[in-house]
Amino acid sequence: MYLGCRFNSQPSQGASSGGNTPKAEPEQSDPAGGRGEDSLQEQQEEEEARKTLGKQVLALQSQLPDTKKKVDDDLGTIESLEEAKKKLLKDMEALSQRLEDKALAYDKLEKTKNRLQQELDARKVDLDHQHQLVSNLEKKQRKFDQLSAEEKNISACCAEERDRAEAEAREKETKDLSLARPSRRPWRPRRSLRGRTSSCGQTRRT
Repeated sequence: MYLGCRFNSQPSQGASSGGNTPKAEPEQSDPAGGRGEDSLQEQQEEEEARKTLGKQVLALQSQLPDTKKKVDDDLGTIESLEEAKKKLLKDMEALSQRLEDKALAYDKLEKTKNRLQQELDARKVDLDHQHQLVSNLEKKQRKFDQLSAEEKNISACCAEERDRAEAEAREKETKDLSLARPSRRPWRPRRSLRGRTSSCGQTRRT
């Protein structure tokens, strides 16, 4: 620390005798007496400077424990800040790694989502095709059921007409036999009417 101690320079000759007095004849001064006064003034100034310096040293020494404590506190704070900085950097690296992992996982999920969406679209198209096939088969089934019912009706109608024709043929044969007995004609069975074309057989099928 800079100590502001100022030492006075040696006084010039004639300064102690007055300033503006008329220049008189120079008197014969004692050289030994002048050197003694200068030495005494220098000693006084040095003593004052020494006292001032001592006070400043004492003041600095009294402030030294507080300053040392403050420096120690500042060093502790700096160390704590360094530790916090290291921990923060470590946490930032961990967060950066987690963010990178999350980004990779998101990309993977996005690809899986796109693939599943494509599969779903393909399944929808296939399902629509299956629905169309089922609809067509249902229409064909209804048409087949309708034709089958008409066929059954035609078969029943044909069976009734056949039975009726056979009954009529048997009845006619019986009458013919009764009429043929007196003439003793040989009996010949007549051809059955099974092959007769019935009106129901001419039903138009769709």
